[in-house]
This record gives sequence, C-alpha cells and structure tokens, in this order.
Amino acid sequence: MKRKVIELGKNCLVTSLPAKWVKQQNIKKGDDIDIIEAEGNLHISSGSMPVIRQGTLNVTDFGLLSRRAIDAMYKSGYDEIKISYSDQKDMQAVEQAIDLEAMSFEIVEQGKGYCIVRSISEPNEKEFDTILRRTLLLLKSMGEGILNALKQKDAETLRQMKNLEKTNNKFTHFLRRYLNKYGYREQNRTIFLYTIVESLEKIADEFKFLCDYISDDKRKDMKISPEIFAMFAKVNSSISIFYESFYQFDTEKARLFAEIRKEVVNEAHKQFDAKPSRSLILVHYLLNIEQMLYDMFGPYLAMIL
Repeated sequence: MKRKVIELGKNCLVTSLPAKWVKQQNIKKGDDIDIIEAEGNLHISSGSMPVIRQGTLNVTDFGLLSRRAIDAMYKSGYDEIKISYSDQKDMQAVEQAIDLEAMSFEIVEQGKGYCIVRSISEPNEKEFDTILRRTLLLLKSMGEGILNALKQKDAETLRQMKNLEKTNNKFTHFLRRYLNKYGYREQNRTIFLYTIVESLEKIADEFKFLCDYISDDKRKDMKISPEIFAMFAKVNSSISIFYESFYQFDTEKARLFAEIRKEVVNEAHKQFDAKPSRSLILVHYLLNIEQMLYDMFGPYLAMIL
C-alpha cells in the first residue's frame, strides 16, 4: 500500500497509518508504537492488544456445510465464535472441525443449544515458516509413502498415508489463518503464499481420493501397470523439485520441473487412449496433482522474481 508523505514543520515528515492495521492492533491516540530501521526499511509494530474478532454461527442453518462454515471463520481470522445448534448431531460437526482443522480453537463454554469456541493461541512469524516447511515435507512423504504401499500392496500403510491428509488440513488452515490475520512479513508475497497454501491442501485431497479409490475391497486385486508406477514416480519428483526450489530457486530445476510435467501429461493421454481399465482413475488423480503442482509454480515465480 502507498501513503503520501507530508511536511510538518521545517524538519519533520509524517505519514498516516493504515486504518485496518490500526483497528486490528487497537491503537488509540497517544499510544506508543515501535519503529525499527533495518536494511533501509522501517518496520512498525505495536505492543497494544489487537481487537478480538467475535462472530456468531448457527450450524443448523448450514446442514452438511456446517463444518466448512466453522473452518471458513477460523481461516478468516475470527478469535471467538458463539455457535448455536438445534440438534446434538450438529455439535459433532463443531467437535470435528476443532479436532481435525482448527488447531488453535477450543470449546471454552457450553450450554443448552450453544457453545463458545475461542482461539487459545495464535501463530507467530517463526511458526508460520516452520509449519509451511512441514506442510511441504508432509506432501512429499505422502506421495512417496502411497507409491511404495501400492507397489507392495500394503493396505495398512495406504490407510496411514491417507490419514496424513488430516494433518495437512490442520497445517494449511493454520497457515491461511495467519495470512488472513497478519499477512506475511513481506506484504507483497501474502497473496501468492495464500494461493500456494490453498493448492497444498487440494493436492493432499487428491492423494486421499486416490487412496479411497484403491482401498475399496472391490479393487483390491486391481493391476497397476509399470507405466502408471513410473508416472507416479515422476509426480513425486515434481513434488521434490518444488520443495527444493521453494527454498533455493534454481533455473535448471525449474526447467526440469516443466519437462517432467510435460512427460506426465503425455503419458496420461497415452493411458487414456489405451484399453480402458479401472487403473485409469489413478492416472486421473496423478494428472490432477501434477497440474496443481505446475499451477503453484506460477505464484511462486511471481513471489520471487
């Protein structure tokens, strides 16, 4: 954002503070703020307590979308929500949202037909970077674990890999909450990081759908061709390259990333044109994952170049 600088007296230049930030930090006239100069930039912070963002939600109105509604309010940055419901079954959606997605929410009060959930801890900048790295590594482990489990026909490991999607949800919800509440330390990167985090969740979903399909008893004897296994390995290579590039960009790796994507797309089309088989669903999921990885590279490049 830009601000006009005006002259106040002979030797004093002043500018205004963004109204949204002032409101979030609960800054009042006469309060002190900290200004730190570093590498030619000024960093402004406040010791004031930010305004607690409160909201209400009737989960009964949302039906099957009730859990998503709670997740949405968590990600958007609400600190406290009074949730009402007319059926005890609706309360299960609240408990599931807290257990599976809303890392910092806890039920702090409960009465007849309502409960209050509140954030009991908030992420800081260091935690954001740590959890983002863990999310990328988790996705890498998920892809490698599923591929190995399929090769060995290991149903138990396949179920374990599927459950990693729940951890991915916790991480990505946490990251989006942070970006919505505080933004990234380099504000111009916030929107690109949000897009990347959204994609990280969707890729984990695709892996989960793949596991659901292959784990069905009706498909336990399904044959997977060497070509599909090779395609899966290339998708996992794309995940590894994205992770490595995210923390240390390399032009050669970026070119390799694009080349692997092209190979995966070509192999997928080749499989689709071949004799129909149940394993083509795996090809579909792998193609989706590869394309999502490729789509993530756009906002990443916009963020660093």
